[in-house]
Amino acid sequence: MKFAVMGAGGVGAYFGGLLAKSGHEVALVARGEHLKALQSNGLIVNSVHGDFQLPLQAVEDPAEIGKVDVVLFATKAFDTEGAAKQILPILKEDSVVVNLQNGVGNEEIIGNVIGHDKVLGGLTYIETTIEAPGVISQKSPKRDIIFGEMNGELTNRAKELLEIFQNAGIPTILSEDINKDIWKKFMFISSFSAITTISESTAGQFLECKETAHLFRKLLEEVYYVARANQIFLNEEDVEGAYQIASSMGYGTKSSMQRDYEKRRVLEVDSLSGAVVHYGKNGGVATPYHKMVYGVMKLKEKNYLKGDN
Repeated sequence: MKFAVMGAGGVGAYFGGLLAKSGHEVALVARGEHLKALQSNGLIVNSVHGDFQLPLQAVEDPAEIGKVDVVLFATKAFDTEGAAKQILPILKEDSVVVNLQNGVGNEEIIGNVIGHDKVLGGLTYIETTIEAPGVISQKSPKRDIIFGEMNGELTNRAKELLEIFQNAGIPTILSEDINKDIWKKFMFISSFSAITTISESTAGQFLECKETAHLFRKLLEEVYYVARANQIFLNEEDVEGAYQIASSMGYGTKSSMQRDYEKRRVLEVDSLSGAVVHYGKNGGVATPYHKMVYGVMKLKEKNYLKGDN
């Protein structure tokens, strides 16, 4: 099967590499020095699950790839609409796009561009980053994918993809309620990104501190109430489950937003804590904790981006 990875950063390149290792044709869409390194040296992965290196096609313009069967969509959330337009030339009538972005509502944005019938919702629990141009570092024990049809059907195309992912060594679950699973991930990632970035601490460090551990739980609870107000019926056990995910991620685990903050990049805070605030307003739920994080991080981002100009 032929795959394109739209957004070959830590997440996209890692999973694309595993698919290529298992015999599939994979092309990576990247840019800048990362793209140049991929073209010169191939993909290099340093992972707790095993290191590997392999040559892969890497391009800046997806149109150079030709038609593909599957697109793994792994761009930053703020690039969603533009990236969806870029993949139009490589889609066949029966191509599918599996979304692996952070946040909620991205599948709707992609579907508005390429057609909703082509979009499968998805998410991943993993810590991975670009260690150096062309080099991916994957540090977390967890590297799971959950995906599914937006209407919950267990279609043949979804079952085929499940088998492909599992045969590539990717722990994968085919969901019958991907909207709920996306919100469960959103509850975790929005809160985990918030607490790690604002405290500039790893998972182990903020969990060791009684006050920040308590704040993390309050951030999770806030998303739980927002989800229910928007007709996504998470349960209280999901809050505890999200808390335990942080405990299982490893002491030194950082969120991707925290790593972007450390590198003084544009942050996904609008699609994480900002989205919590937005959906809270829609559902009539107060979100003081995420509103605080959103305000502080927007100011920090504004200050350092202004300094770069």
